[in-house]
Amino acid sequence: MATHLRVVTAQRPPFVFQNTGGDGTGVPFYGMLVDLLPLLFQYAGMNVTLDYYYTPLDAGGVLQPNGTWTGVIGELVAGRADIAAFPLSLAPGRPDAIDMSYSYYEAGLGMIVKKESGTFDGVTVFLKPFTTKLWLSLIATVVFITLSLHLLAWVSPYGRYEVKKIRNVTSNARIEEFVIHSENSSYLLDALMATVVNPPIPASKSWAVRLPSIAFYLFMVVVVASFTANLASLLTVESFSSLVSNLADLRRKALPFVVNTGGATFTYFTRSMDPSILLMQAKMQTVVGNTAALNMVRSGQVVAYLTDLPTLLHFGGEPPCDLQVVGPEFGPGVYTFGLQKNSNLTKVLNTAMLQLGLNGVLDGLHKKWIDDLDVCSSDGVSNKSLSVQEFAGMWYLLLGVVAFGFLWALGERFSVHLLARFPRLKGEVKRANEALAVHGKRFNLSRRFSMRPSAAPNPDVQSKAFEMSSELGQGFSGVSRHNGSTSPIDRAISKVDEESPLDFGGHENCDYNSNLTAVVMESAPRA
Repeated sequence: MATHLRVVTAQRPPFVFQNTGGDGTGVPFYGMLVDLLPLLFQYAGMNVTLDYYYTPLDAGGVLQPNGTWTGVIGELVAGRADIAAFPLSLAPGRPDAIDMSYSYYEAGLGMIVKKESGTFDGVTVFLKPFTTKLWLSLIATVVFITLSLHLLAWVSPYGRYEVKKIRNVTSNARIEEFVIHSENSSYLLDALMATVVNPPIPASKSWAVRLPSIAFYLFMVVVVASFTANLASLLTVESFSSLVSNLADLRRKALPFVVNTGGATFTYFTRSMDPSILLMQAKMQTVVGNTAALNMVRSGQVVAYLTDLPTLLHFGGEPPCDLQVVGPEFGPGVYTFGLQKNSNLTKVLNTAMLQLGLNGVLDGLHKKWIDDLDVCSSDGVSNKSLSVQEFAGMWYLLLGVVAFGFLWALGERFSVHLLARFPRLKGEVKRANEALAVHGKRFNLSRRFSMRPSAAPNPDVQSKAFEMSSELGQGFSGVSRHNGSTSPIDRAISKVDEESPLDFGGHENCDYNSNLTAVVMESAPRA
């Protein structure tokens, strides 16, 4: 035989909704607690029938000077109800008057205000996508990468200079000259160009410089894309503001607010020992029920309505989406069922509550009735300014690549000194490079030479490294090797390697420096 239990409740979305009959189900109440209570008795193995009724006073209840309780607690104390399906919080005096079950949800009090349309200054709106701290950090990043590239070019034997050995081609003079071209004079310009997603090809021949350059270019692509997307959000998505953003603003500006009379929020503000809370009592107004309180906020009679945070989140997430919850939660935040004092149902419900918490049923009810009911948060895109935290991963990646660049530069220095110390190894490396000739193109550790055969080879000048047209001034044409013989440019480079080793900036045997390009030019016979 089923046990009949009387359940007192009130409209407290999302925990309890009162059915006005529009859905045709005939169920007087629905919500998270209406779903949870039968499950507790089911897990306890009890056969019960639940008879819900609405409390005479729409409140949790407070202790009156005459010793009586109001609201749903008053119904339990008077014996008119067995259980209170109501989000009762642990407030002073309540555990002495009734039994309170284990908590089914934990959240404090909150504050809901009316949304006000926000505006931006047209002069500075372009700065809004990023916070001030992020802007300063990005400027520091440009300076950092510029200095890092300069330092990497100095550390690497391939990164400082491009050295060219030339001869006068307009006369028969065999005087050799060297042209030293610095490659590290444009790193700041390169970094600035990358900020507008127009990066140049890294000037240095060293991969110790190229890799950080490429990493910085990718970093700036992400930054520019984020800026563009957030700026579009700021310009197209309606922004909202409010007179207050937390409880401290409400107190400092001495603005009026409303609470539900006879509940935990009312007790918190009237019996608190916190001096800052006591100062707010002069601006506090009371009302019965959520609907009346929300209407006061919408009409501008008060600035904010303060009550249970889950209830406020529900009202802020339903149409017409003109309200928003602001500030952190505060005050008591443990919600329980209420039972008559020393009820034999207390232990039964507590044991079942623990089981539902362990097997995930409670989490499922939270998701169904609290997390998934917000229909306003998806109406627009967030338009908050991005901060440093959103780009922390990209900075870590950039720092890692720069650190790897220094390791690479040290490896390049070591390889140069190693080749200088062991001539035989140097020769083996040179021969290995010469063996990489593919389809008429010769690859070298320092530079790739493209060999273009002349349209009409002249046997008299095939021994020359370059041919110049004195009439047209069209430049030089390379001479391809044939019949297994060594080409003139190979002989010229070998001669430079053997007879004229250069040392710039303290680097030995710079003929293996990637920035050392020996170009030997001899004048052709005059016509």
